[in-house]
Amino acid sequence: MRFYLKYASPKFIEMKSDDYIKNPTTITEQSFATIRRELAEMGIRLPSPQAEIVERMIHSTADFDFATITHFSETAVSSAVAALQNSCPIVCDVNMIRVGVSESRVQQLGGSLHCFVADGAVRAKAAEIQNTRSAAGIHLAHDRRLIEGGVIVIGNAPTALFALIEQRGGSGEGVYDCLADGAVS
Repeated sequence: MRFYLKYASPKFIEMKSDDYIKNPTTITEQSFATIRRELAEMGIRLPSPQAEIVERMIHSTADFDFATITHFSETAVSSAVAALQNSCPIVCDVNMIRVGVSESRVQQLGGSLHCFVADGAVRAKAAEIQNTRSAAGIHLAHDRRLIEGGVIVIGNAPTALFALIEQRGGSGEGVYDCLADGAVS
């Protein structure tokens, strides 16, 4: 059996099936060490706490471009931390993003986790506004008062990000009051 490994080292390729690390903590630690080493070799040094966020994005996607295309407002991280500490809702544009968020950790903080893309009411709303279900989900979250003070996670639906901007008055001003993580192209 052959595997395509984009960043495979010769050492990795030579490993036998019984000669690999099985401890999840060690795997995670080595993965992040590799990411930090690769970033350093690229000449990229990010300040904390932004570095930890970008490293997690790279770890989740294997896409080092996030190191150069991710931008933070001055208060983005502190706003997100404050919102999470205040039991905020987290609204995700698609289920793929939602499953990547630890619901038990959100609940430990007293928050709630939402994704409306598969909600029956969203289909009708999408038809009404002539837009995608992801955008309609953001409108529904707004109607349910989940946007203000919440964390909005946009994974791959630019229409959801545009809907969020529309909900904020059309200019995008103040989007970081509710912290939007827009990873769309």
